[in-house]
Amino acid sequence: MESEFKLTSRQKKALESEKLLFDTALSLILRKGFHNVHIEEIAKEAGTSVGLFYKYFKSKDEVVVRHYKKIDEVYLNAYENLRPNMSATEKLVETLQAGFTFSEELGKDFMSILFTNQFGLKGDLHYVMNKERLINKIVHEIVDEGQQTNEFRTDLDVDMITSMVFRCYTGSFFEWTLLEESKNLTEDGIKFLRLFIEAAVMVR
Repeated sequence: MESEFKLTSRQKKALESEKLLFDTALSLILRKGFHNVHIEEIAKEAGTSVGLFYKYFKSKDEVVVRHYKKIDEVYLNAYENLRPNMSATEKLVETLQAGFTFSEELGKDFMSILFTNQFGLKGDLHYVMNKERLINKIVHEIVDEGQQTNEFRTDLDVDMITSMVFRCYTGSFFEWTLLEESKNLTEDGIKFLRLFIEAAVMVR
């Protein structure tokens, strides 16, 4: 059946312009570094105006946040493709590892801007720590399963353990992003996550 909803030519053009500006900005930021790219350069590279950029984006920071939101697709893909009969611990590790790897590929500069943006804002959506994010729901589901199978402790409720795991997870991002010494986010993050789960979450 043909869809009843059709975009007008103006709406299509607007979407095309927004995508062009987003793709151009992201390409420049990833290639040259966030602080080395200016709005004027993005507009010029895209063949548009600075005013048009601000029609779709509040700032360069918003481009970074929008791209990072693709991480939810990464989490969902990892979760939906877990091997059968895995323990809850391994499900947590593999799902969250996908996020570490995705973020590490974006680079420290990119992630630093993301965190600066998110925790410098008032109002709007603090995406990184939002409890309604897909990753929180996935972790909640895995923790609940772990409690049902007696792999995870039950003296704390599922919400508390989910919060604990997520704080541990995001803490690895903060350390990797904010500390100057170079570290392997995925390798070190997974080591810390496993130690945390074994010490604080699993039944002993």
